Amino acid sequence: MARTVICLVLVLGAGLLGVSDAAAQTGSDWTDRPDAHAPVGVGLDHLQGAGEFLFTYRLLHTENEGTRIGADTIPAIRILQDYEMTPLSVSAQSHRLEAAYGVLDWFTVWGSLPFLRTTSEIASEQFLAESRNTGVGDLEIHGLFSAYEAWPHRAHISLGLSVPTGSIDELGVTPASHPDEQILPYGMQHGSGTLDLRPALTFMSENEHGTFGAQARAVVRVGENSRDYSLGHRGEATAWVAPRFNDWFSGSARLNWERWGDVSGADPELDPAAMPASNPFLQSGSRVDLPIGVNVHFAEGPLRGNRIAAEFTFPVHHDLEGPQLGRDWGFGLTVQARFPQRSTRADERRAAPPPTASPDSPEGEEAEDAPELGELSSLCLATGVNEEIVVTPAGDTLVGSERVSVREVGGDVAFPGTYAAGRGWFDGDEPVELEDHEYVRFGGMVALDCREIIQVGAFDQVPLFAEVGTEAPHEILYVPARPGIWQPYELSPEVRGSAPVTPGSAPGGSSFSPF
Repeated sequence: MARTVICLVLVLGAGLLGVSDAAAQTGSDWTDRPDAHAPVGVGLDHLQGAGEFLFTYRLLHTENEGTRIGADTIPAIRILQDYEMTPLSVSAQSHRLEAAYGVLDWFTVWGSLPFLRTTSEIASEQFLAESRNTGVGDLEIHGLFSAYEAWPHRAHISLGLSVPTGSIDELGVTPASHPDEQILPYGMQHGSGTLDLRPALTFMSENEHGTFGAQARAVVRVGENSRDYSLGHRGEATAWVAPRFNDWFSGSARLNWERWGDVSGADPELDPAAMPASNPFLQSGSRVDLPIGVNVHFAEGPLRGNRIAAEFTFPVHHDLEGPQLGRDWGFGLTVQARFPQRSTRADERRAAPPPTASPDSPEGEEAEDAPELGELSSLCLATGVNEEIVVTPAGDTLVGSERVSVREVGGDVAFPGTYAAGRGWFDGDEPVELEDHEYVRFGGMVALDCREIIQVGAFDQVPLFAEVGTEAPHEILYVPARPGIWQPYELSPEVRGSAPVTPGSAPGGSSFSPF
């Protein structure tokens, strides 16, 4: 079963990663698609833009039932032949509050604090006891560093640690202590009690059909806690595919593998012969899960740019050094809010209103307060989307649904996309690189029609475009200098081995600038 699931995820991922000319026609700034973030069960998946906050509420619920040794389920009555008591179930719920802040475009700080609630049932041959515990878990602090970003691929490294704010002194009623309480086993505590290192590596790739991602994480325990033990190290690897249905919805299918070690040391108040969960040498194991989810991204309206996602987890394989409880099922939910909001792709697609009706038209009486009529034109933005504008006979530029005058608001007009103007390499006429090829500036700046170009890469986070239908290595690249204005770059003559292309050959090229 596990091999079948692995093959399925790999096949789906290969399908989404298949690079074709059609797939390359959709660029992205990774903020306005429902599949731009990883599924619910994957954290630390996204860097924020400089000055941007992301707040997340993450609910994770798991039900653990059925005692296993290896992959086999063992009846509780069989366990009670060797132990005084045994856990029958543990229900764990985590309400996690997360905050991320983009210090720089390539560096994000991220913090998380969980509030935990666990319900455990422990049975002996004569009694069944239930314990309910609530409290704060371990605080996590991470730094996320961009390691690679050239559309459609990106990767980043996370270096973090967890601070032992969670309790390791949780008490509960057991059949042996009834009606009094005693210290609960290792897996029923709310924290580790140690300062833990938490490195992670995340990779994501997108095309017009969706996103493929993978992440590897580890938890490395440092030292012993105040109860003379440390939990086992943990390792986790996950891969997912997220097919995108539209600007609002995407699905997700994920394969998750996790491995954890035995407890080092022992809590002096736990009797390893009383029940398996108290034996430090019976805590290691591994598990493979198959989470299925859905992501909702608000592309328009007052919640624009925010996100809700849900995920159900189904275990497909256990290998436990038990007896241990196996995972029965899990559920996750996230709600995310970003501040300040960015423009979304739906906004970019939204055309300016049609030209105002003339007084002779049936609607003419409604046009008395409209701005002066002018020529309908468009700007090709760095997002790869045309933005319609109106240029009045007086030479003024009107933008947006309200026909705002650029001359009046000046620098307060902000168009979506990342532009090259102001960057040292652009202002200094330095070359750009794409796929190990060097391109040098040639000719003057031009205006383009976004329908005739596609994004083929990025340099210093500025997108690079080429004419539709051309193949790599492209002879000409177009770099967005500022909204509506593009600078051609030609393949270095040493590489091309031919005469340079005439600058006037840009698709739809002209020297027009509305600003």
